[in-house]
Amino acid sequence: MFACLPSHRSAEPRSLVVRVDFARREELLAEAPDIYYLKDHYAGYNAVLVRLDEIQADALHGLLAGALQFVQAEKTKRRPRKGPRRQADRVSGRGPGAADP
Repeated sequence: MFACLPSHRSAEPRSLVVRVDFARREELLAEAPDIYYLKDHYAGYNAVLVRLDEIQADALHGLLAGALQFVQAEKTKRRPRKGPRRQADRVSGRGPGAADP
């Protein structure tokens, strides 16, 4: 998920929650506080609230594209690496821990 409608009642109507890293969120809040905002409920999440009535379409497009890239990068960081398979597993086609017949 890289964007969604806010579920907490503290968010303003006609808002969107968009995933961004904490540094980018601080930049957005400083640059355009009339468009981007934060409520206490969302402070611990790497996301920013966006007033849809205030943001231009091209800015929203860029924000969403950046959010998608951010989520994809986070997903790649968390994906566990698989270790090399043992030679016997490659030959038999069985995975580790398979019982002998």
